[in-house]
Amino acid sequence: MTDTPENAIPEYLVRHYSAHLAEWPEATAEDWAALTRDGWHQAWFRLEGAYDGFLGDVQQVWRRLEEIDQKALAAGQKAPYLGLEVRCALIQSSIHSLSGNIPAELIEALVEHGVWSVEQGWRYGRAKQDARDRFDAFCRLISFFPPENRDVRLTEALAAARGIVKGRWCAKALHSLAPHLSEELLVEALVVARGIGNKVWRAEALHSLAPHLPEEPRSEALAEALAAARGIVTGRWCAKVLHSLAPNLSEELLAEALAAARSIG
Repeated sequence: MTDTPENAIPEYLVRHYSAHLAEWPEATAEDWAALTRDGWHQAWFRLEGAYDGFLGDVQQVWRRLEEIDQKALAAGQKAPYLGLEVRCALIQSSIHSLSGNIPAELIEALVEHGVWSVEQGWRYGRAKQDARDRFDAFCRLISFFPPENRDVRLTEALAAARGIVKGRWCAKALHSLAPHLSEELLVEALVVARGIGNKVWRAEALHSLAPHLPEEPRSEALAEALAAARGIVTGRWCAKVLHSLAPNLSEELLAEALAAARSIG
């Protein structure tokens, strides 16, 4: 299968061939394997300027071959397509490595100067395996989308923030997202903040989100942030969090904060 400018594969075929192949009962493993070849990779790259579509097809091929190999092994036979499974794994690994090695700053610059479309830059950001790197790329690109198209991108950025393991960086991610989130996404962000294990960063995350919430959930978020602060064992960190919380607390919560401050050893 080749794809040249003179004989480019039509867009419809590139986007939907695998779906049609899945519905074709006579499709063979060799038919599926064709979707891992260089010509198909070139067709997708020419269409999208990135690898998302190609990787999706490779994943489908891998699943089909795995099913065939598992059936063969269950019948006491050799796995006939193990080599092609390995090829699929290598393709995915190499493309993720290539995409993941492009710095977020470079992706942003390429979009800013019109070398890449924002959609193309977003696909490269999405290919980053580390959630923090993926979030960084998304944050740099969101402003390039029209305001009416940002919510879906913010949803994806919030999902990346949720995947950040270290509480400190998750809290920082939520802080940078908070001013841009809709009320619905703020509710989701609160769930992420509450899931941060470290009390310091949980309090900081809740505090970052609170100003952007309606009155009742704002009060609840601040009360939760204060509760987290009171559970901080290290006096220096407890004092730091109480200091940042204080300007936003109600009189009732300020009284609780004062009690927490007095108990610092």
